[in-house]
Amino acid sequence: MSKDYDFRALATRLVETLLRRGDEVVFGDKQITDDLLQGEALRYFTRVFSAGLVSQLEGNTPDYPSFIKIISPWLNWGYTNPDGTYSFVNLHGDYSYRIFGKRGTAKLFDIEMWDGDIAQLSKAVSIGGMRDIVGGKSDMHFEEDGSFEVILSKEQQGRNWVKLPEGHAHLYIRQWYYDYENEVPGDFYIERIGATYPRQALTAKHHVDNFERLINFVDTVWAPLKQGIALHYQGEPGVVPFPSGLIGEGNAFRAQRYGRGRFTLGPDEAIILEVTPPQAQYWMFGLMSPFWEIYDWLGRQVSINGHQAVIDDDGKFRAVIAHQDPGVPNWLDASGHRHGLIAARYNWSDDVPIPTLKTVPFSTLKDELPATTRRISPEERSEILRRRLLSQRRRGVDW
Repeated sequence: MSKDYDFRALATRLVETLLRRGDEVVFGDKQITDDLLQGEALRYFTRVFSAGLVSQLEGNTPDYPSFIKIISPWLNWGYTNPDGTYSFVNLHGDYSYRIFGKRGTAKLFDIEMWDGDIAQLSKAVSIGGMRDIVGGKSDMHFEEDGSFEVILSKEQQGRNWVKLPEGHAHLYIRQWYYDYENEVPGDFYIERIGATYPRQALTAKHHVDNFERLINFVDTVWAPLKQGIALHYQGEPGVVPFPSGLIGEGNAFRAQRYGRGRFTLGPDEAIILEVTPPQAQYWMFGLMSPFWEIYDWLGRQVSINGHQAVIDDDGKFRAVIAHQDPGVPNWLDASGHRHGLIAARYNWSDDVPIPTLKTVPFSTLKDELPATTRRISPEERSEILRRRLLSQRRRGVDW
């Protein structure tokens, strides 16, 4: 049997790229100062590589698309939102598509189109989409039973339409939850308009093209991620600033501002994050590793959103960043990390209030908070975390 492709050479290039980029990302980062961060750096590298495997080898089927997950607790990278689930699909401007199904009741439901290939993330640009907020703004139409159809095409079609660019594109459906225990996920699908079945069997050239995409992804994805992470180190340490964009202009979720803070926390210290809540359709705060991974959101309280937040009598939101439970509802669990990043999202917000950060001895924390601050017991915390975990699993976060 004749062989037209050199898969051994392709495999060698993939391994060489992994070794070269792995050495830079895992062992060349000056922010990695202890064994915990070193282990997390290696895990981060494998997580991003795994996202490449899923999106480039298994999910590169724009002629017969299906939604896949490239972000989850196990594929934790790229400023993940612990309140959400992300459905991803590769598309191409040579085709037209329809998305259809039931919306569900998540606080935010968004369809976001990106011009460009995720294999070239630094060149991809968010170009539009449709969004619906329960009890708030919307630019989508739903039937009375919650069913919907959205057309993706280069020419406008139908009531719900998202413009499809020329060439490679990709799309996310975000479902972000506020009330974890009561909101339910949607049930939706995508298909190419005019598709016939069975679909074409994969050829050797398909495999070559997809491995080339994977090599390109592994070689190029780190630069835009590093660019976004660097923004956390540019502002003053005592505030959480909101610079524009995510990894640059055009590379952000529409109508959203991202908070970019950082923290340094000793074993016997606490940090009080204080802000007047934004006039936003959705907002949240969370803690991340220096690699843009949200901390363990299935097992620990590493984030708080606008529904979960307990607001003090003076109208302020105060959260306590600490390694040990401070006994207040708004705990952001640093989980033993002495250095990390602070994430914030204000979605469709009329203002951008800037949070302040105040470091205090853990032993005097009670005196630093308002006298009326609510207290909770370890038993209450355990039950809160148990319910959070069950609600995450109910909406399929970890599968």
